[in-house]
This record gives sequence, C-alpha cells and structure tokens, in this order.
Amino acid sequence: MPLKEAVVPLGVPDEIVTALGVGNTLIFDGHPADPTTTLVRNTDVPGLESALRAAGVEHAETALLVGNGATARSSVCGVARLGVTTIYVLARDPAKTEVLARLGEQYGVTLEHLGWDGDVPTVDLALSSAPAQAVAAVADRVAEASPVVFDAIYDPWPTALAAAAERRGRNVVNGLDLLAHQAVGQVALMTGLDVPAEVMLTAGRQALSRRARA
Repeated sequence: MPLKEAVVPLGVPDEIVTALGVGNTLIFDGHPADPTTTLVRNTDVPGLESALRAAGVEHAETALLVGNGATARSSVCGVARLGVTTIYVLARDPAKTEVLARLGEQYGVTLEHLGWDGDVPTVDLALSSAPAQAVAAVADRVAEASPVVFDAIYDPWPTALAAAAERRGRNVVNGLDLLAHQAVGQVALMTGLDVPAEVMLTAGRQALSRRARA
C-alpha cells in the first residue's frame, strides 16, 4: 500500500488478482528478478471475509461501501463471499465506481453509486476504505445505516466513523482485524504454516501500544 495495482505485473497473478487488478503479496522462489517465477496474491479478500465472520457476520445481502479505490475492489469480492448481492457506493468519483460495477458483475453483485451527498439506505453491512479525514463528513450517516460497521483504518483509532458507530452500539470491525486476518494468509503462503489470527492480533495491539507510548 499504496502500490497494490503496481505490484500486479511483477509476477504471476491468480484468479482473484487478475479479476481485481490488485495484489498485496509477492511470493519469491529465490529469483525475485524473474516475474515468471514470482507469484502475486491478494490476501485482503479472504482476510476481510474472515475478519467479518470472526465478528459474527456470517451472511449479508446488502452493503454500503465508502470509497472506491483499490481496497474497495477487495471489499466487493470479500462481501460477495458473504452473500451480498447489492452494494451502494458512497463516493465522489462516479467513474471509479464504474470500475467496481464491472467487477461486481463477475461476482453477481449490483452496484449503485450514491454520490458523496446522497441519501444512505439501510443495509446489513457498512464498509469504509476511504481516508479517515474524508469519511468524517459522512460518519453519522454511515453509522446510522448499518448494524455492522467496518473501517479499514486502525491507527489512529477510533476514527470519526468508529466513534459514531460505537455511540450507536454498532458492531465495529477495524483495520487491525483485517490486517491480522490477511496476515494469516500471507504466513501460510510464505511458510506453509497456519497461525491463529489471535496471534497476529496480539502482535498488532502490542505494536500499536508501543507506538502510542513512544
């Protein structure tokens, strides 16, 4: 990050990376200069699904997506795995939403662009992949729209969106949850070993605590 698009041509992508045009992991076999033996993977997609399931979200049909950048593409694929068939996109640039809409077609998901100032419908799940400062302007509307709110930011925390969601008693999932759960996939790809997400979460919390004390 922010090179999730730039990383794609550096190796051999799998089906998810090819569809999304976004990767976050390179797997080398000892010849990092050879793109024909380097693998490009995206662990954000299964990581997002796993993080939401760990938070008790087993199924959803509608979702609100704030932002329409590279991470939003992984979000579309991730929530489709939970059963989402309709996504409302709250974003300023409708052109980028068209890219997401074409991606959604591959996963049986319909996307509707709301515009930054558009009315927000009630949904099963709300996700934000946009910068925290920008989302602050729509935080109350987004938090009001869904019982589950995921914010990809984890530092500084809480964000305006997280605070708005917590005031309303929402189920809040943050970027550290995603970071930990996607790292489970990265460790498996790099070592062949399965590590519990809680190990990653503990390490992440400890690192953030040390940063806060510094």
